[in-house]
Amino acid sequence: MPKLLIRADGGPEIGLGHLMRCRTLALAMRERGWEILLLTTSDPGDIWSDLQRAPLPWEQIDGGTAQGFKTAMAAKMHGADLVLIDQYGFATEDFTALWATGPRLAVIDDLGERVLPVDAVINPNPGAEAAPYAKRGVPLCLCGAPYTLVRPEVGRLAGAPLPDDGHVLVTLGGGDVQEITLEVVSALGDDVCARPIVVCVGPACPVDRLAAWERGRNGRRLVRETAALPELMRGAVLTITGGGTTLWETYCIGRPGLAVAWVENQRRTLGIVEEHRTGIAIDARSGVPIEFVVEAFRTIAGDARLREEMVRRQRKLIDGKGAVRVAEALVSHGKSG
Repeated sequence: MPKLLIRADGGPEIGLGHLMRCRTLALAMRERGWEILLLTTSDPGDIWSDLQRAPLPWEQIDGGTAQGFKTAMAAKMHGADLVLIDQYGFATEDFTALWATGPRLAVIDDLGERVLPVDAVINPNPGAEAAPYAKRGVPLCLCGAPYTLVRPEVGRLAGAPLPDDGHVLVTLGGGDVQEITLEVVSALGDDVCARPIVVCVGPACPVDRLAAWERGRNGRRLVRETAALPELMRGAVLTITGGGTTLWETYCIGRPGLAVAWVENQRRTLGIVEEHRTGIAIDARSGVPIEFVVEAFRTIAGDARLREEMVRRQRKLIDGKGAVRVAEALVSHGKSG
């Protein structure tokens, strides 16, 4: 049985997006007969589990320097046939150290700025182009919306109709997002949003102030289990998400809303949302523009035709089959290479 070794981290500071998209690809590879092992610096918790919520294999690895060397030693010890890296901390020398050890090397990269001595690169963000990677000599470049990694739990909800009595879902990331979430939900007062509001954060996010917000009035709910997100998306009539993986998952289902890009690596999201007119993009990298949030929310909430058009464009952009395409390409490339 071929073996896939994955090196990725998640937590309060960096969020859970890396682990979530690696899990999506890991499940697709396992369906094709591959054995999976995650290397990570801390317990991934319930996120790293299969569709029945059973834990997937993982081992702890030291952080710090020489990440390429440490991962290379683990790959050799476990007899890995393919190593997948989804970690911003890897520098060119780390990839070079891995490259020299033998197994094929793939990277999930949404920066597009690193020199990557690898066999395959996956940039799952809509709008990402293969050309910059190909020019640097990467043999297999899987880039853009066809390769967006959507969890199978979300993919099977693709096309679910908008509920008539749905809630507003606010989910801005799996890390420490308490402050920016509070800024957003505080803008959605009774005069702005009459629907129930559900806030979903990761288990490592502080929630003392969010818990106080929840107690402030009826119709507010705080959820700390990211596994609940697919059903929360299905029950939403409007969403406010960050600019990462969860946004593209709402597109797969088809949910109109606001995309709040508040960290630098989400800056490209703003252009994609505006180009495809799939929602309203909000640049919050220098702080949340509250008046714009309120105006954008009212615009979407008050225009049924606009919501329908957004949903149509979203589903056209993200079909939920990206993980299957990536897994099949990785397997096929290995046979031909």
